[in-house]
Amino acid sequence: MQYEFLEFIDSKTLREQLKGTDLPPAVECIIIAQCRGRSLEDKLTAIEDRTSRYTAEEFKKGPYNFGGGDLREAAVRYIADKRALLAEAREHKENEVYVFEEAEMISSTTICRTLDDAIEAAEVLCFEDESCRIVKQKTFDMDDCGLRIVLDPRKEVTDVYRRDNLDTDHDLAWAYAEIPHTFSAGDIVRCGEKYAVVADVRHFDTLPPYMAYSDFSDMCLYCLRAYEDKVHSCKVAFCHDHFQVLRTEACSEDELPP
Repeated sequence: MQYEFLEFIDSKTLREQLKGTDLPPAVECIIIAQCRGRSLEDKLTAIEDRTSRYTAEEFKKGPYNFGGGDLREAAVRYIADKRALLAEAREHKENEVYVFEEAEMISSTTICRTLDDAIEAAEVLCFEDESCRIVKQKTFDMDDCGLRIVLDPRKEVTDVYRRDNLDTDHDLAWAYAEIPHTFSAGDIVRCGEKYAVVADVRHFDTLPPYMAYSDFSDMCLYCLRAYEDKVHSCKVAFCHDHFQVLRTEACSEDELPP
């Protein structure tokens, strides 16, 4: 099954900006891997489609930075590794349970015996329209690194990883890709619950030397944001902030909070 890369962009604004745009397969794969709003199986299917249709030479095209060598080969390994972890996440063992990470939960007291039970519980326990994280670990072993199972806002599995084995150099979701967006300085934008004004925009046809170690965190808009500051005489201060371009929405002045 073929998927358009636009289906894997979380930002509605960016999807509109990139309609009709052709991107190199490597850039598309990086965008797909970073998506938070689609199931992991959909993402793997979309990446697999591109590894089957494009050659290693075609995967070298485009401004991106990936520390794990040949990106097409890495994408093939990425698919196999994620599917193995997903199978492990679903495999039920008597000495393992599924719990929730408290920081992202309304309540973290629920313990489940299967992944399906945990996903069903997430519908009630996780904040509505928010992602959450399930941990599969050995019973009564709070130090067990276990698997982290990330659910998207629809409560579908969107990522699986082992906390003690994060190889960021070989993970497509950590790579940098140049996104030909049309945000510009002066635009009012929102990322999550944060609002800001775009202060600077940079685009690269070829990555400069100082971008040699760039990663997903550099795929951002440089913004000026106001925040509450009780110490300041105006009770508000301004700060510099980076908004992830794949999750940033344009908004009007009327949408801004007081």
